[in-house]
Amino acid sequence: MLCGGCEDVLSDFYDEPRQVVAEAGFLSPSDGEHEGIIVVDVRSYSRWVYLDFHSLTIDSADMLLAEETPSHWDIALHRYDACTHHGAAAELPASDLATAENFLSLVSFTPDVDSLVVTDMSQMVDGILGYTSTPVNPVISCWMDVDLSIMPPHYTPSERVYLVRLSDESVVALRFDKYKSAEGVKGILTLHYRYPLSTPSAPLPPLP
Repeated sequence: MLCGGCEDVLSDFYDEPRQVVAEAGFLSPSDGEHEGIIVVDVRSYSRWVYLDFHSLTIDSADMLLAEETPSHWDIALHRYDACTHHGAAAELPASDLATAENFLSLVSFTPDVDSLVVTDMSQMVDGILGYTSTPVNPVISCWMDVDLSIMPPHYTPSERVYLVRLSDESVVALRFDKYKSAEGVKGILTLHYRYPLSTPSAPLPPLP
């Protein structure tokens, strides 16, 4: 069995998880008009990292250890995967967060679906990966395209803006930026965001 993304997997497993990252969290909060910056450590294959845009906090829970999910969160990240908390998402044909509000009434939002994510790397050297069933948002999770048709795999970020409708009907605009820290550590994700966006005068259609 061929291990998809072996170069990325091997480098993460053997080297980079031992390195320390200086900063993580909501480094620069957004006021809805100006961009904010979030740095998230998504190096662990077994953890979801939960972002709460209302309280500007980050938490995490290990799927393999059955750790309790935080009660309040809006978006969760796992490696290249993402999910919402009873929300939905849309990809915009734009890379500028400042234009996000212009698309609010023009896009269709897609809810999460049941999927599989890699969580166990203990038998990676034998080409065996462990998977766990979990909800994933198929739209946000396309922020990174992984081409396994060539070796080593080729990783291409979409550079698109994503709108995420949260469970309270407020909307956050996200753009995924760097996937490495300033120290060159993979799995340290930088996001730019605007929250809350001004919603259009006409109400958005109900979430699916």
